[in-house]
Amino acid sequence: MAHKKTILSYSEKLFPSKIDKKIFFFHIPKCGGTSIIDAIGNHYGLAEVVSRRRFFAISPEASEKAARILGEDMWQYREKLLLYNMSLKTMKYISGHFYYSEKAMREFKDEWSFVTLLRDPVSRWFSHYFMDRYSNRAPSFARINLDLEEFLETESAKHFALFYVIAFNDGISLDEASSSEAIEQAIVNINKFTLVGVLEKIDAFVAEYKQIFNAELNIPRLNSSVVSKTQQKSLVTDAIKYRVEEMCQPSMRVYEAVLAKI
Repeated sequence: MAHKKTILSYSEKLFPSKIDKKIFFFHIPKCGGTSIIDAIGNHYGLAEVVSRRRFFAISPEASEKAARILGEDMWQYREKLLLYNMSLKTMKYISGHFYYSEKAMREFKDEWSFVTLLRDPVSRWFSHYFMDRYSNRAPSFARINLDLEEFLETESAKHFALFYVIAFNDGISLDEASSSEAIEQAIVNINKFTLVGVLEKIDAFVAEYKQIFNAELNIPRLNSSVVSKTQQKSLVTDAIKYRVEEMCQPSMRVYEAVLAKI
């Protein structure tokens, strides 16, 4: 163990971190986040990159299983993990799928930089559906076994559509997520983040990241769609697209509020 610590200490001196700020990447599913997570992680020193001893990435499968064993809501359980890891003095980088936590923002906003990336919510909806429907990379508890028209009738479809409102509020129900109050609160909460970008303007996100953290983001293309655009087009009728657009209107208001500031 002492020998390992010596090697890691030497690595830290030889390959120091490019940034010294603590970053929490709030990963919205199907917004290019997998690529961003790797790109940000590469800015930390070799010792951290190799050993991951100062990184924490939430595991969707493990957190769902642990929450189920404890009889807890998965998102509330993840919030506990987030607060624990933010409290660790040695922790430098946290990433994963979480909901907004006012406790985390209030307690750690001066210590941690909160970063996230959004995407046009209609594009995100379809990408999320096709991933969970056709990819074996989707967590087992999230896999979809329904065709598009059938899936549109489910609560999960509504959850996908309202995700920006739900994710950026602290503890609201699916029924509350369409309200003007919930939409406005999501915008207020997202404005507390250090850096917010949109996938459609990734160059602006990269430029602002450099300005804040003084480091270049080299973003690889990861986790691309498992269904070709041609195949998607054959499955998405005009009627289905219109319905998804209507369902996504609350999330679109959040997205457009972010887009207006870029």
